[in-house]
Amino acid sequence: MPGFTIHQLDITTAGHWSFQDSSLTWKHPTLGVGGRFDPFPAYPHDAGLAADAAERVAELCPPLYDIEIYLPNREETGRTNGYSTNHLPRRYVDGDWVTDPPVGLIVMSAKRIPPHPAMTRYLVGHEYGHHIAWMLGKLRGASHIQDTSWLTQYGELRRLPESAPLYGSGGNWHAAVEEIFACDFRVWLGIETEYWPHPGIPHPADVGSPTGDFRAWWIDALDQLRAAESIR
Repeated sequence: MPGFTIHQLDITTAGHWSFQDSSLTWKHPTLGVGGRFDPFPAYPHDAGLAADAAERVAELCPPLYDIEIYLPNREETGRTNGYSTNHLPRRYVDGDWVTDPPVGLIVMSAKRIPPHPAMTRYLVGHEYGHHIAWMLGKLRGASHIQDTSWLTQYGELRRLPESAPLYGSGGNWHAAVEEIFACDFRVWLGIETEYWPHPGIPHPADVGSPTGDFRAWWIDALDQLRAAESIR
């Protein structure tokens, strides 16, 4: 049964020091994805707290593929709180390439000031929300494991502006459909519900309609996820 695993990561020993600059790069040993980190001393998220938060969200909505959470002891140079991705591992067996089940990755960046416990809980729930978008998309016919194009319809259901970007970037992270979906999911699970980092966008508790379509959509989505088989 898929689940979460927590990994503490000492970037100063696991990372790669380049001759070109003073930052470090790190790649997952088998997935080949990673990031770039500032060597300045920083405080990682508490591993026990992250494990408790992961256990909580898994109880409420079990993952459909394994997810590894990495807690580096340095800050990622993008200065975001964390990021998520997934990957389809491939192996060469008896002359053929074999694709294994997806593996998810969550990296929760260390900070120069120790992260508040509520931040750890929020971040686990939010980053898991990105994986939920991928899982739900796959269950509903998405073309590949990272296809989130279906979220444009979610943005319409959510009554977001037509100008809302699908993906977040500098200055518009708060308005991006992907990020709002991830926080909507977290709130629906009851994780740090008072924290809503999307100014100008209604909290999901304030999204209503005469037919209750938004609430019904989430009830159906969570029921589908909880009843689904693991993604292979």
